[in-house]
Amino acid sequence: MKEKGEGKKRKSVFIGVAVALLLVIVGVTMFSRGGESDLKKKLELANQYITEGKYEEAVLAFEAVLAIDENSVEARVGLSQACIKLEDYAKAEEVLRQGLALDKTQTALWDSLLAVCEVSGRSTEELAALVKEAFEATGNEKYKETQNAESETNTNSEAEGETTEGEEVLESGMIPLEDPEKVIEFVDPVFEQAVRALYELGDGDIRWKDVGYQTEMKFSDDEENARVQNVLLDEEISTLEDLKWFVNLKDIDMNNLPVSGDIAVLSRLSNLKQFDLGFTQVRGDIVAFSGLSNLQVVFLSATQVSGDLASLSGLSNLYNLNMYNTNVTGTVTLSNGCVVTVGEY
Repeated sequence: MKEKGEGKKRKSVFIGVAVALLLVIVGVTMFSRGGESDLKKKLELANQYITEGKYEEAVLAFEAVLAIDENSVEARVGLSQACIKLEDYAKAEEVLRQGLALDKTQTALWDSLLAVCEVSGRSTEELAALVKEAFEATGNEKYKETQNAESETNTNSEAEGETTEGEEVLESGMIPLEDPEKVIEFVDPVFEQAVRALYELGDGDIRWKDVGYQTEMKFSDDEENARVQNVLLDEEISTLEDLKWFVNLKDIDMNNLPVSGDIAVLSRLSNLKQFDLGFTQVRGDIVAFSGLSNLQVVFLSATQVSGDLASLSGLSNLYNLNMYNTNVTGTVTLSNGCVVTVGEY
């Protein structure tokens, strides 16, 4: 009788331990799922801050995500973008290098780091060394192709010695102009005034060479662009058609400004790497920029654009995409592995 009693007791203990373990497993699973959901919400909020131009809030939000998950590539890329907008290039570079210290194979982090170093004015030699480092760390062929292109340019430059202005443009990777001396007649007079203010072109004729070699067009609310803001105080840019003259643009920023027009003209800007037309009245199908192979960052939230995200699947360098509150639908996987899905709002 004693042995039977002890057997029942042992059985009860085993059952109790099993139940306790089950409760622990269930609890951990529920906590994990809840944590993932909370993390996703924090990321969505951080990205929303960026689309709204609230970059300081975005920094805090992305930092909150990294405090939970330091391995979040999306959070590090987003934080670096917010820092770039605030012109805090040192912090942008630091957060990306910290991520690479955790996992140096992440191409999205290398792409962002290259972008930060380029916009902060690093030398050609420094950028070339960084591209080499990215290739060695990831084995990604796109970095090797960049190395080869730079090597070929340098070889040609050494072989030819002195060059003309036109040849220098070709060697720097810029698109040559068919007629640099051509006097431009702008379609939109407000856009023309904004261009004159931004590039300080005065009241005389604007020739193609005055704008065709520009790589940045930043009309956004920065103190340094107060001249542009004065132009747009009571006026509106009604068409983007005049962008066709700016064939070498890499960066466009018109966030939250009185701008409308069809984005179809973007298809002509093959060097474009990033653009921010969020919170404007621009419209058109996003297929317009589906062939821009250099494109990395797109902000089009709260606009009237439409189309299917699947049309952007061929953009192998695109790692940051914001299209909330638009007529765009569908799903696309970015170069950093993030899957973006949007629907009609």
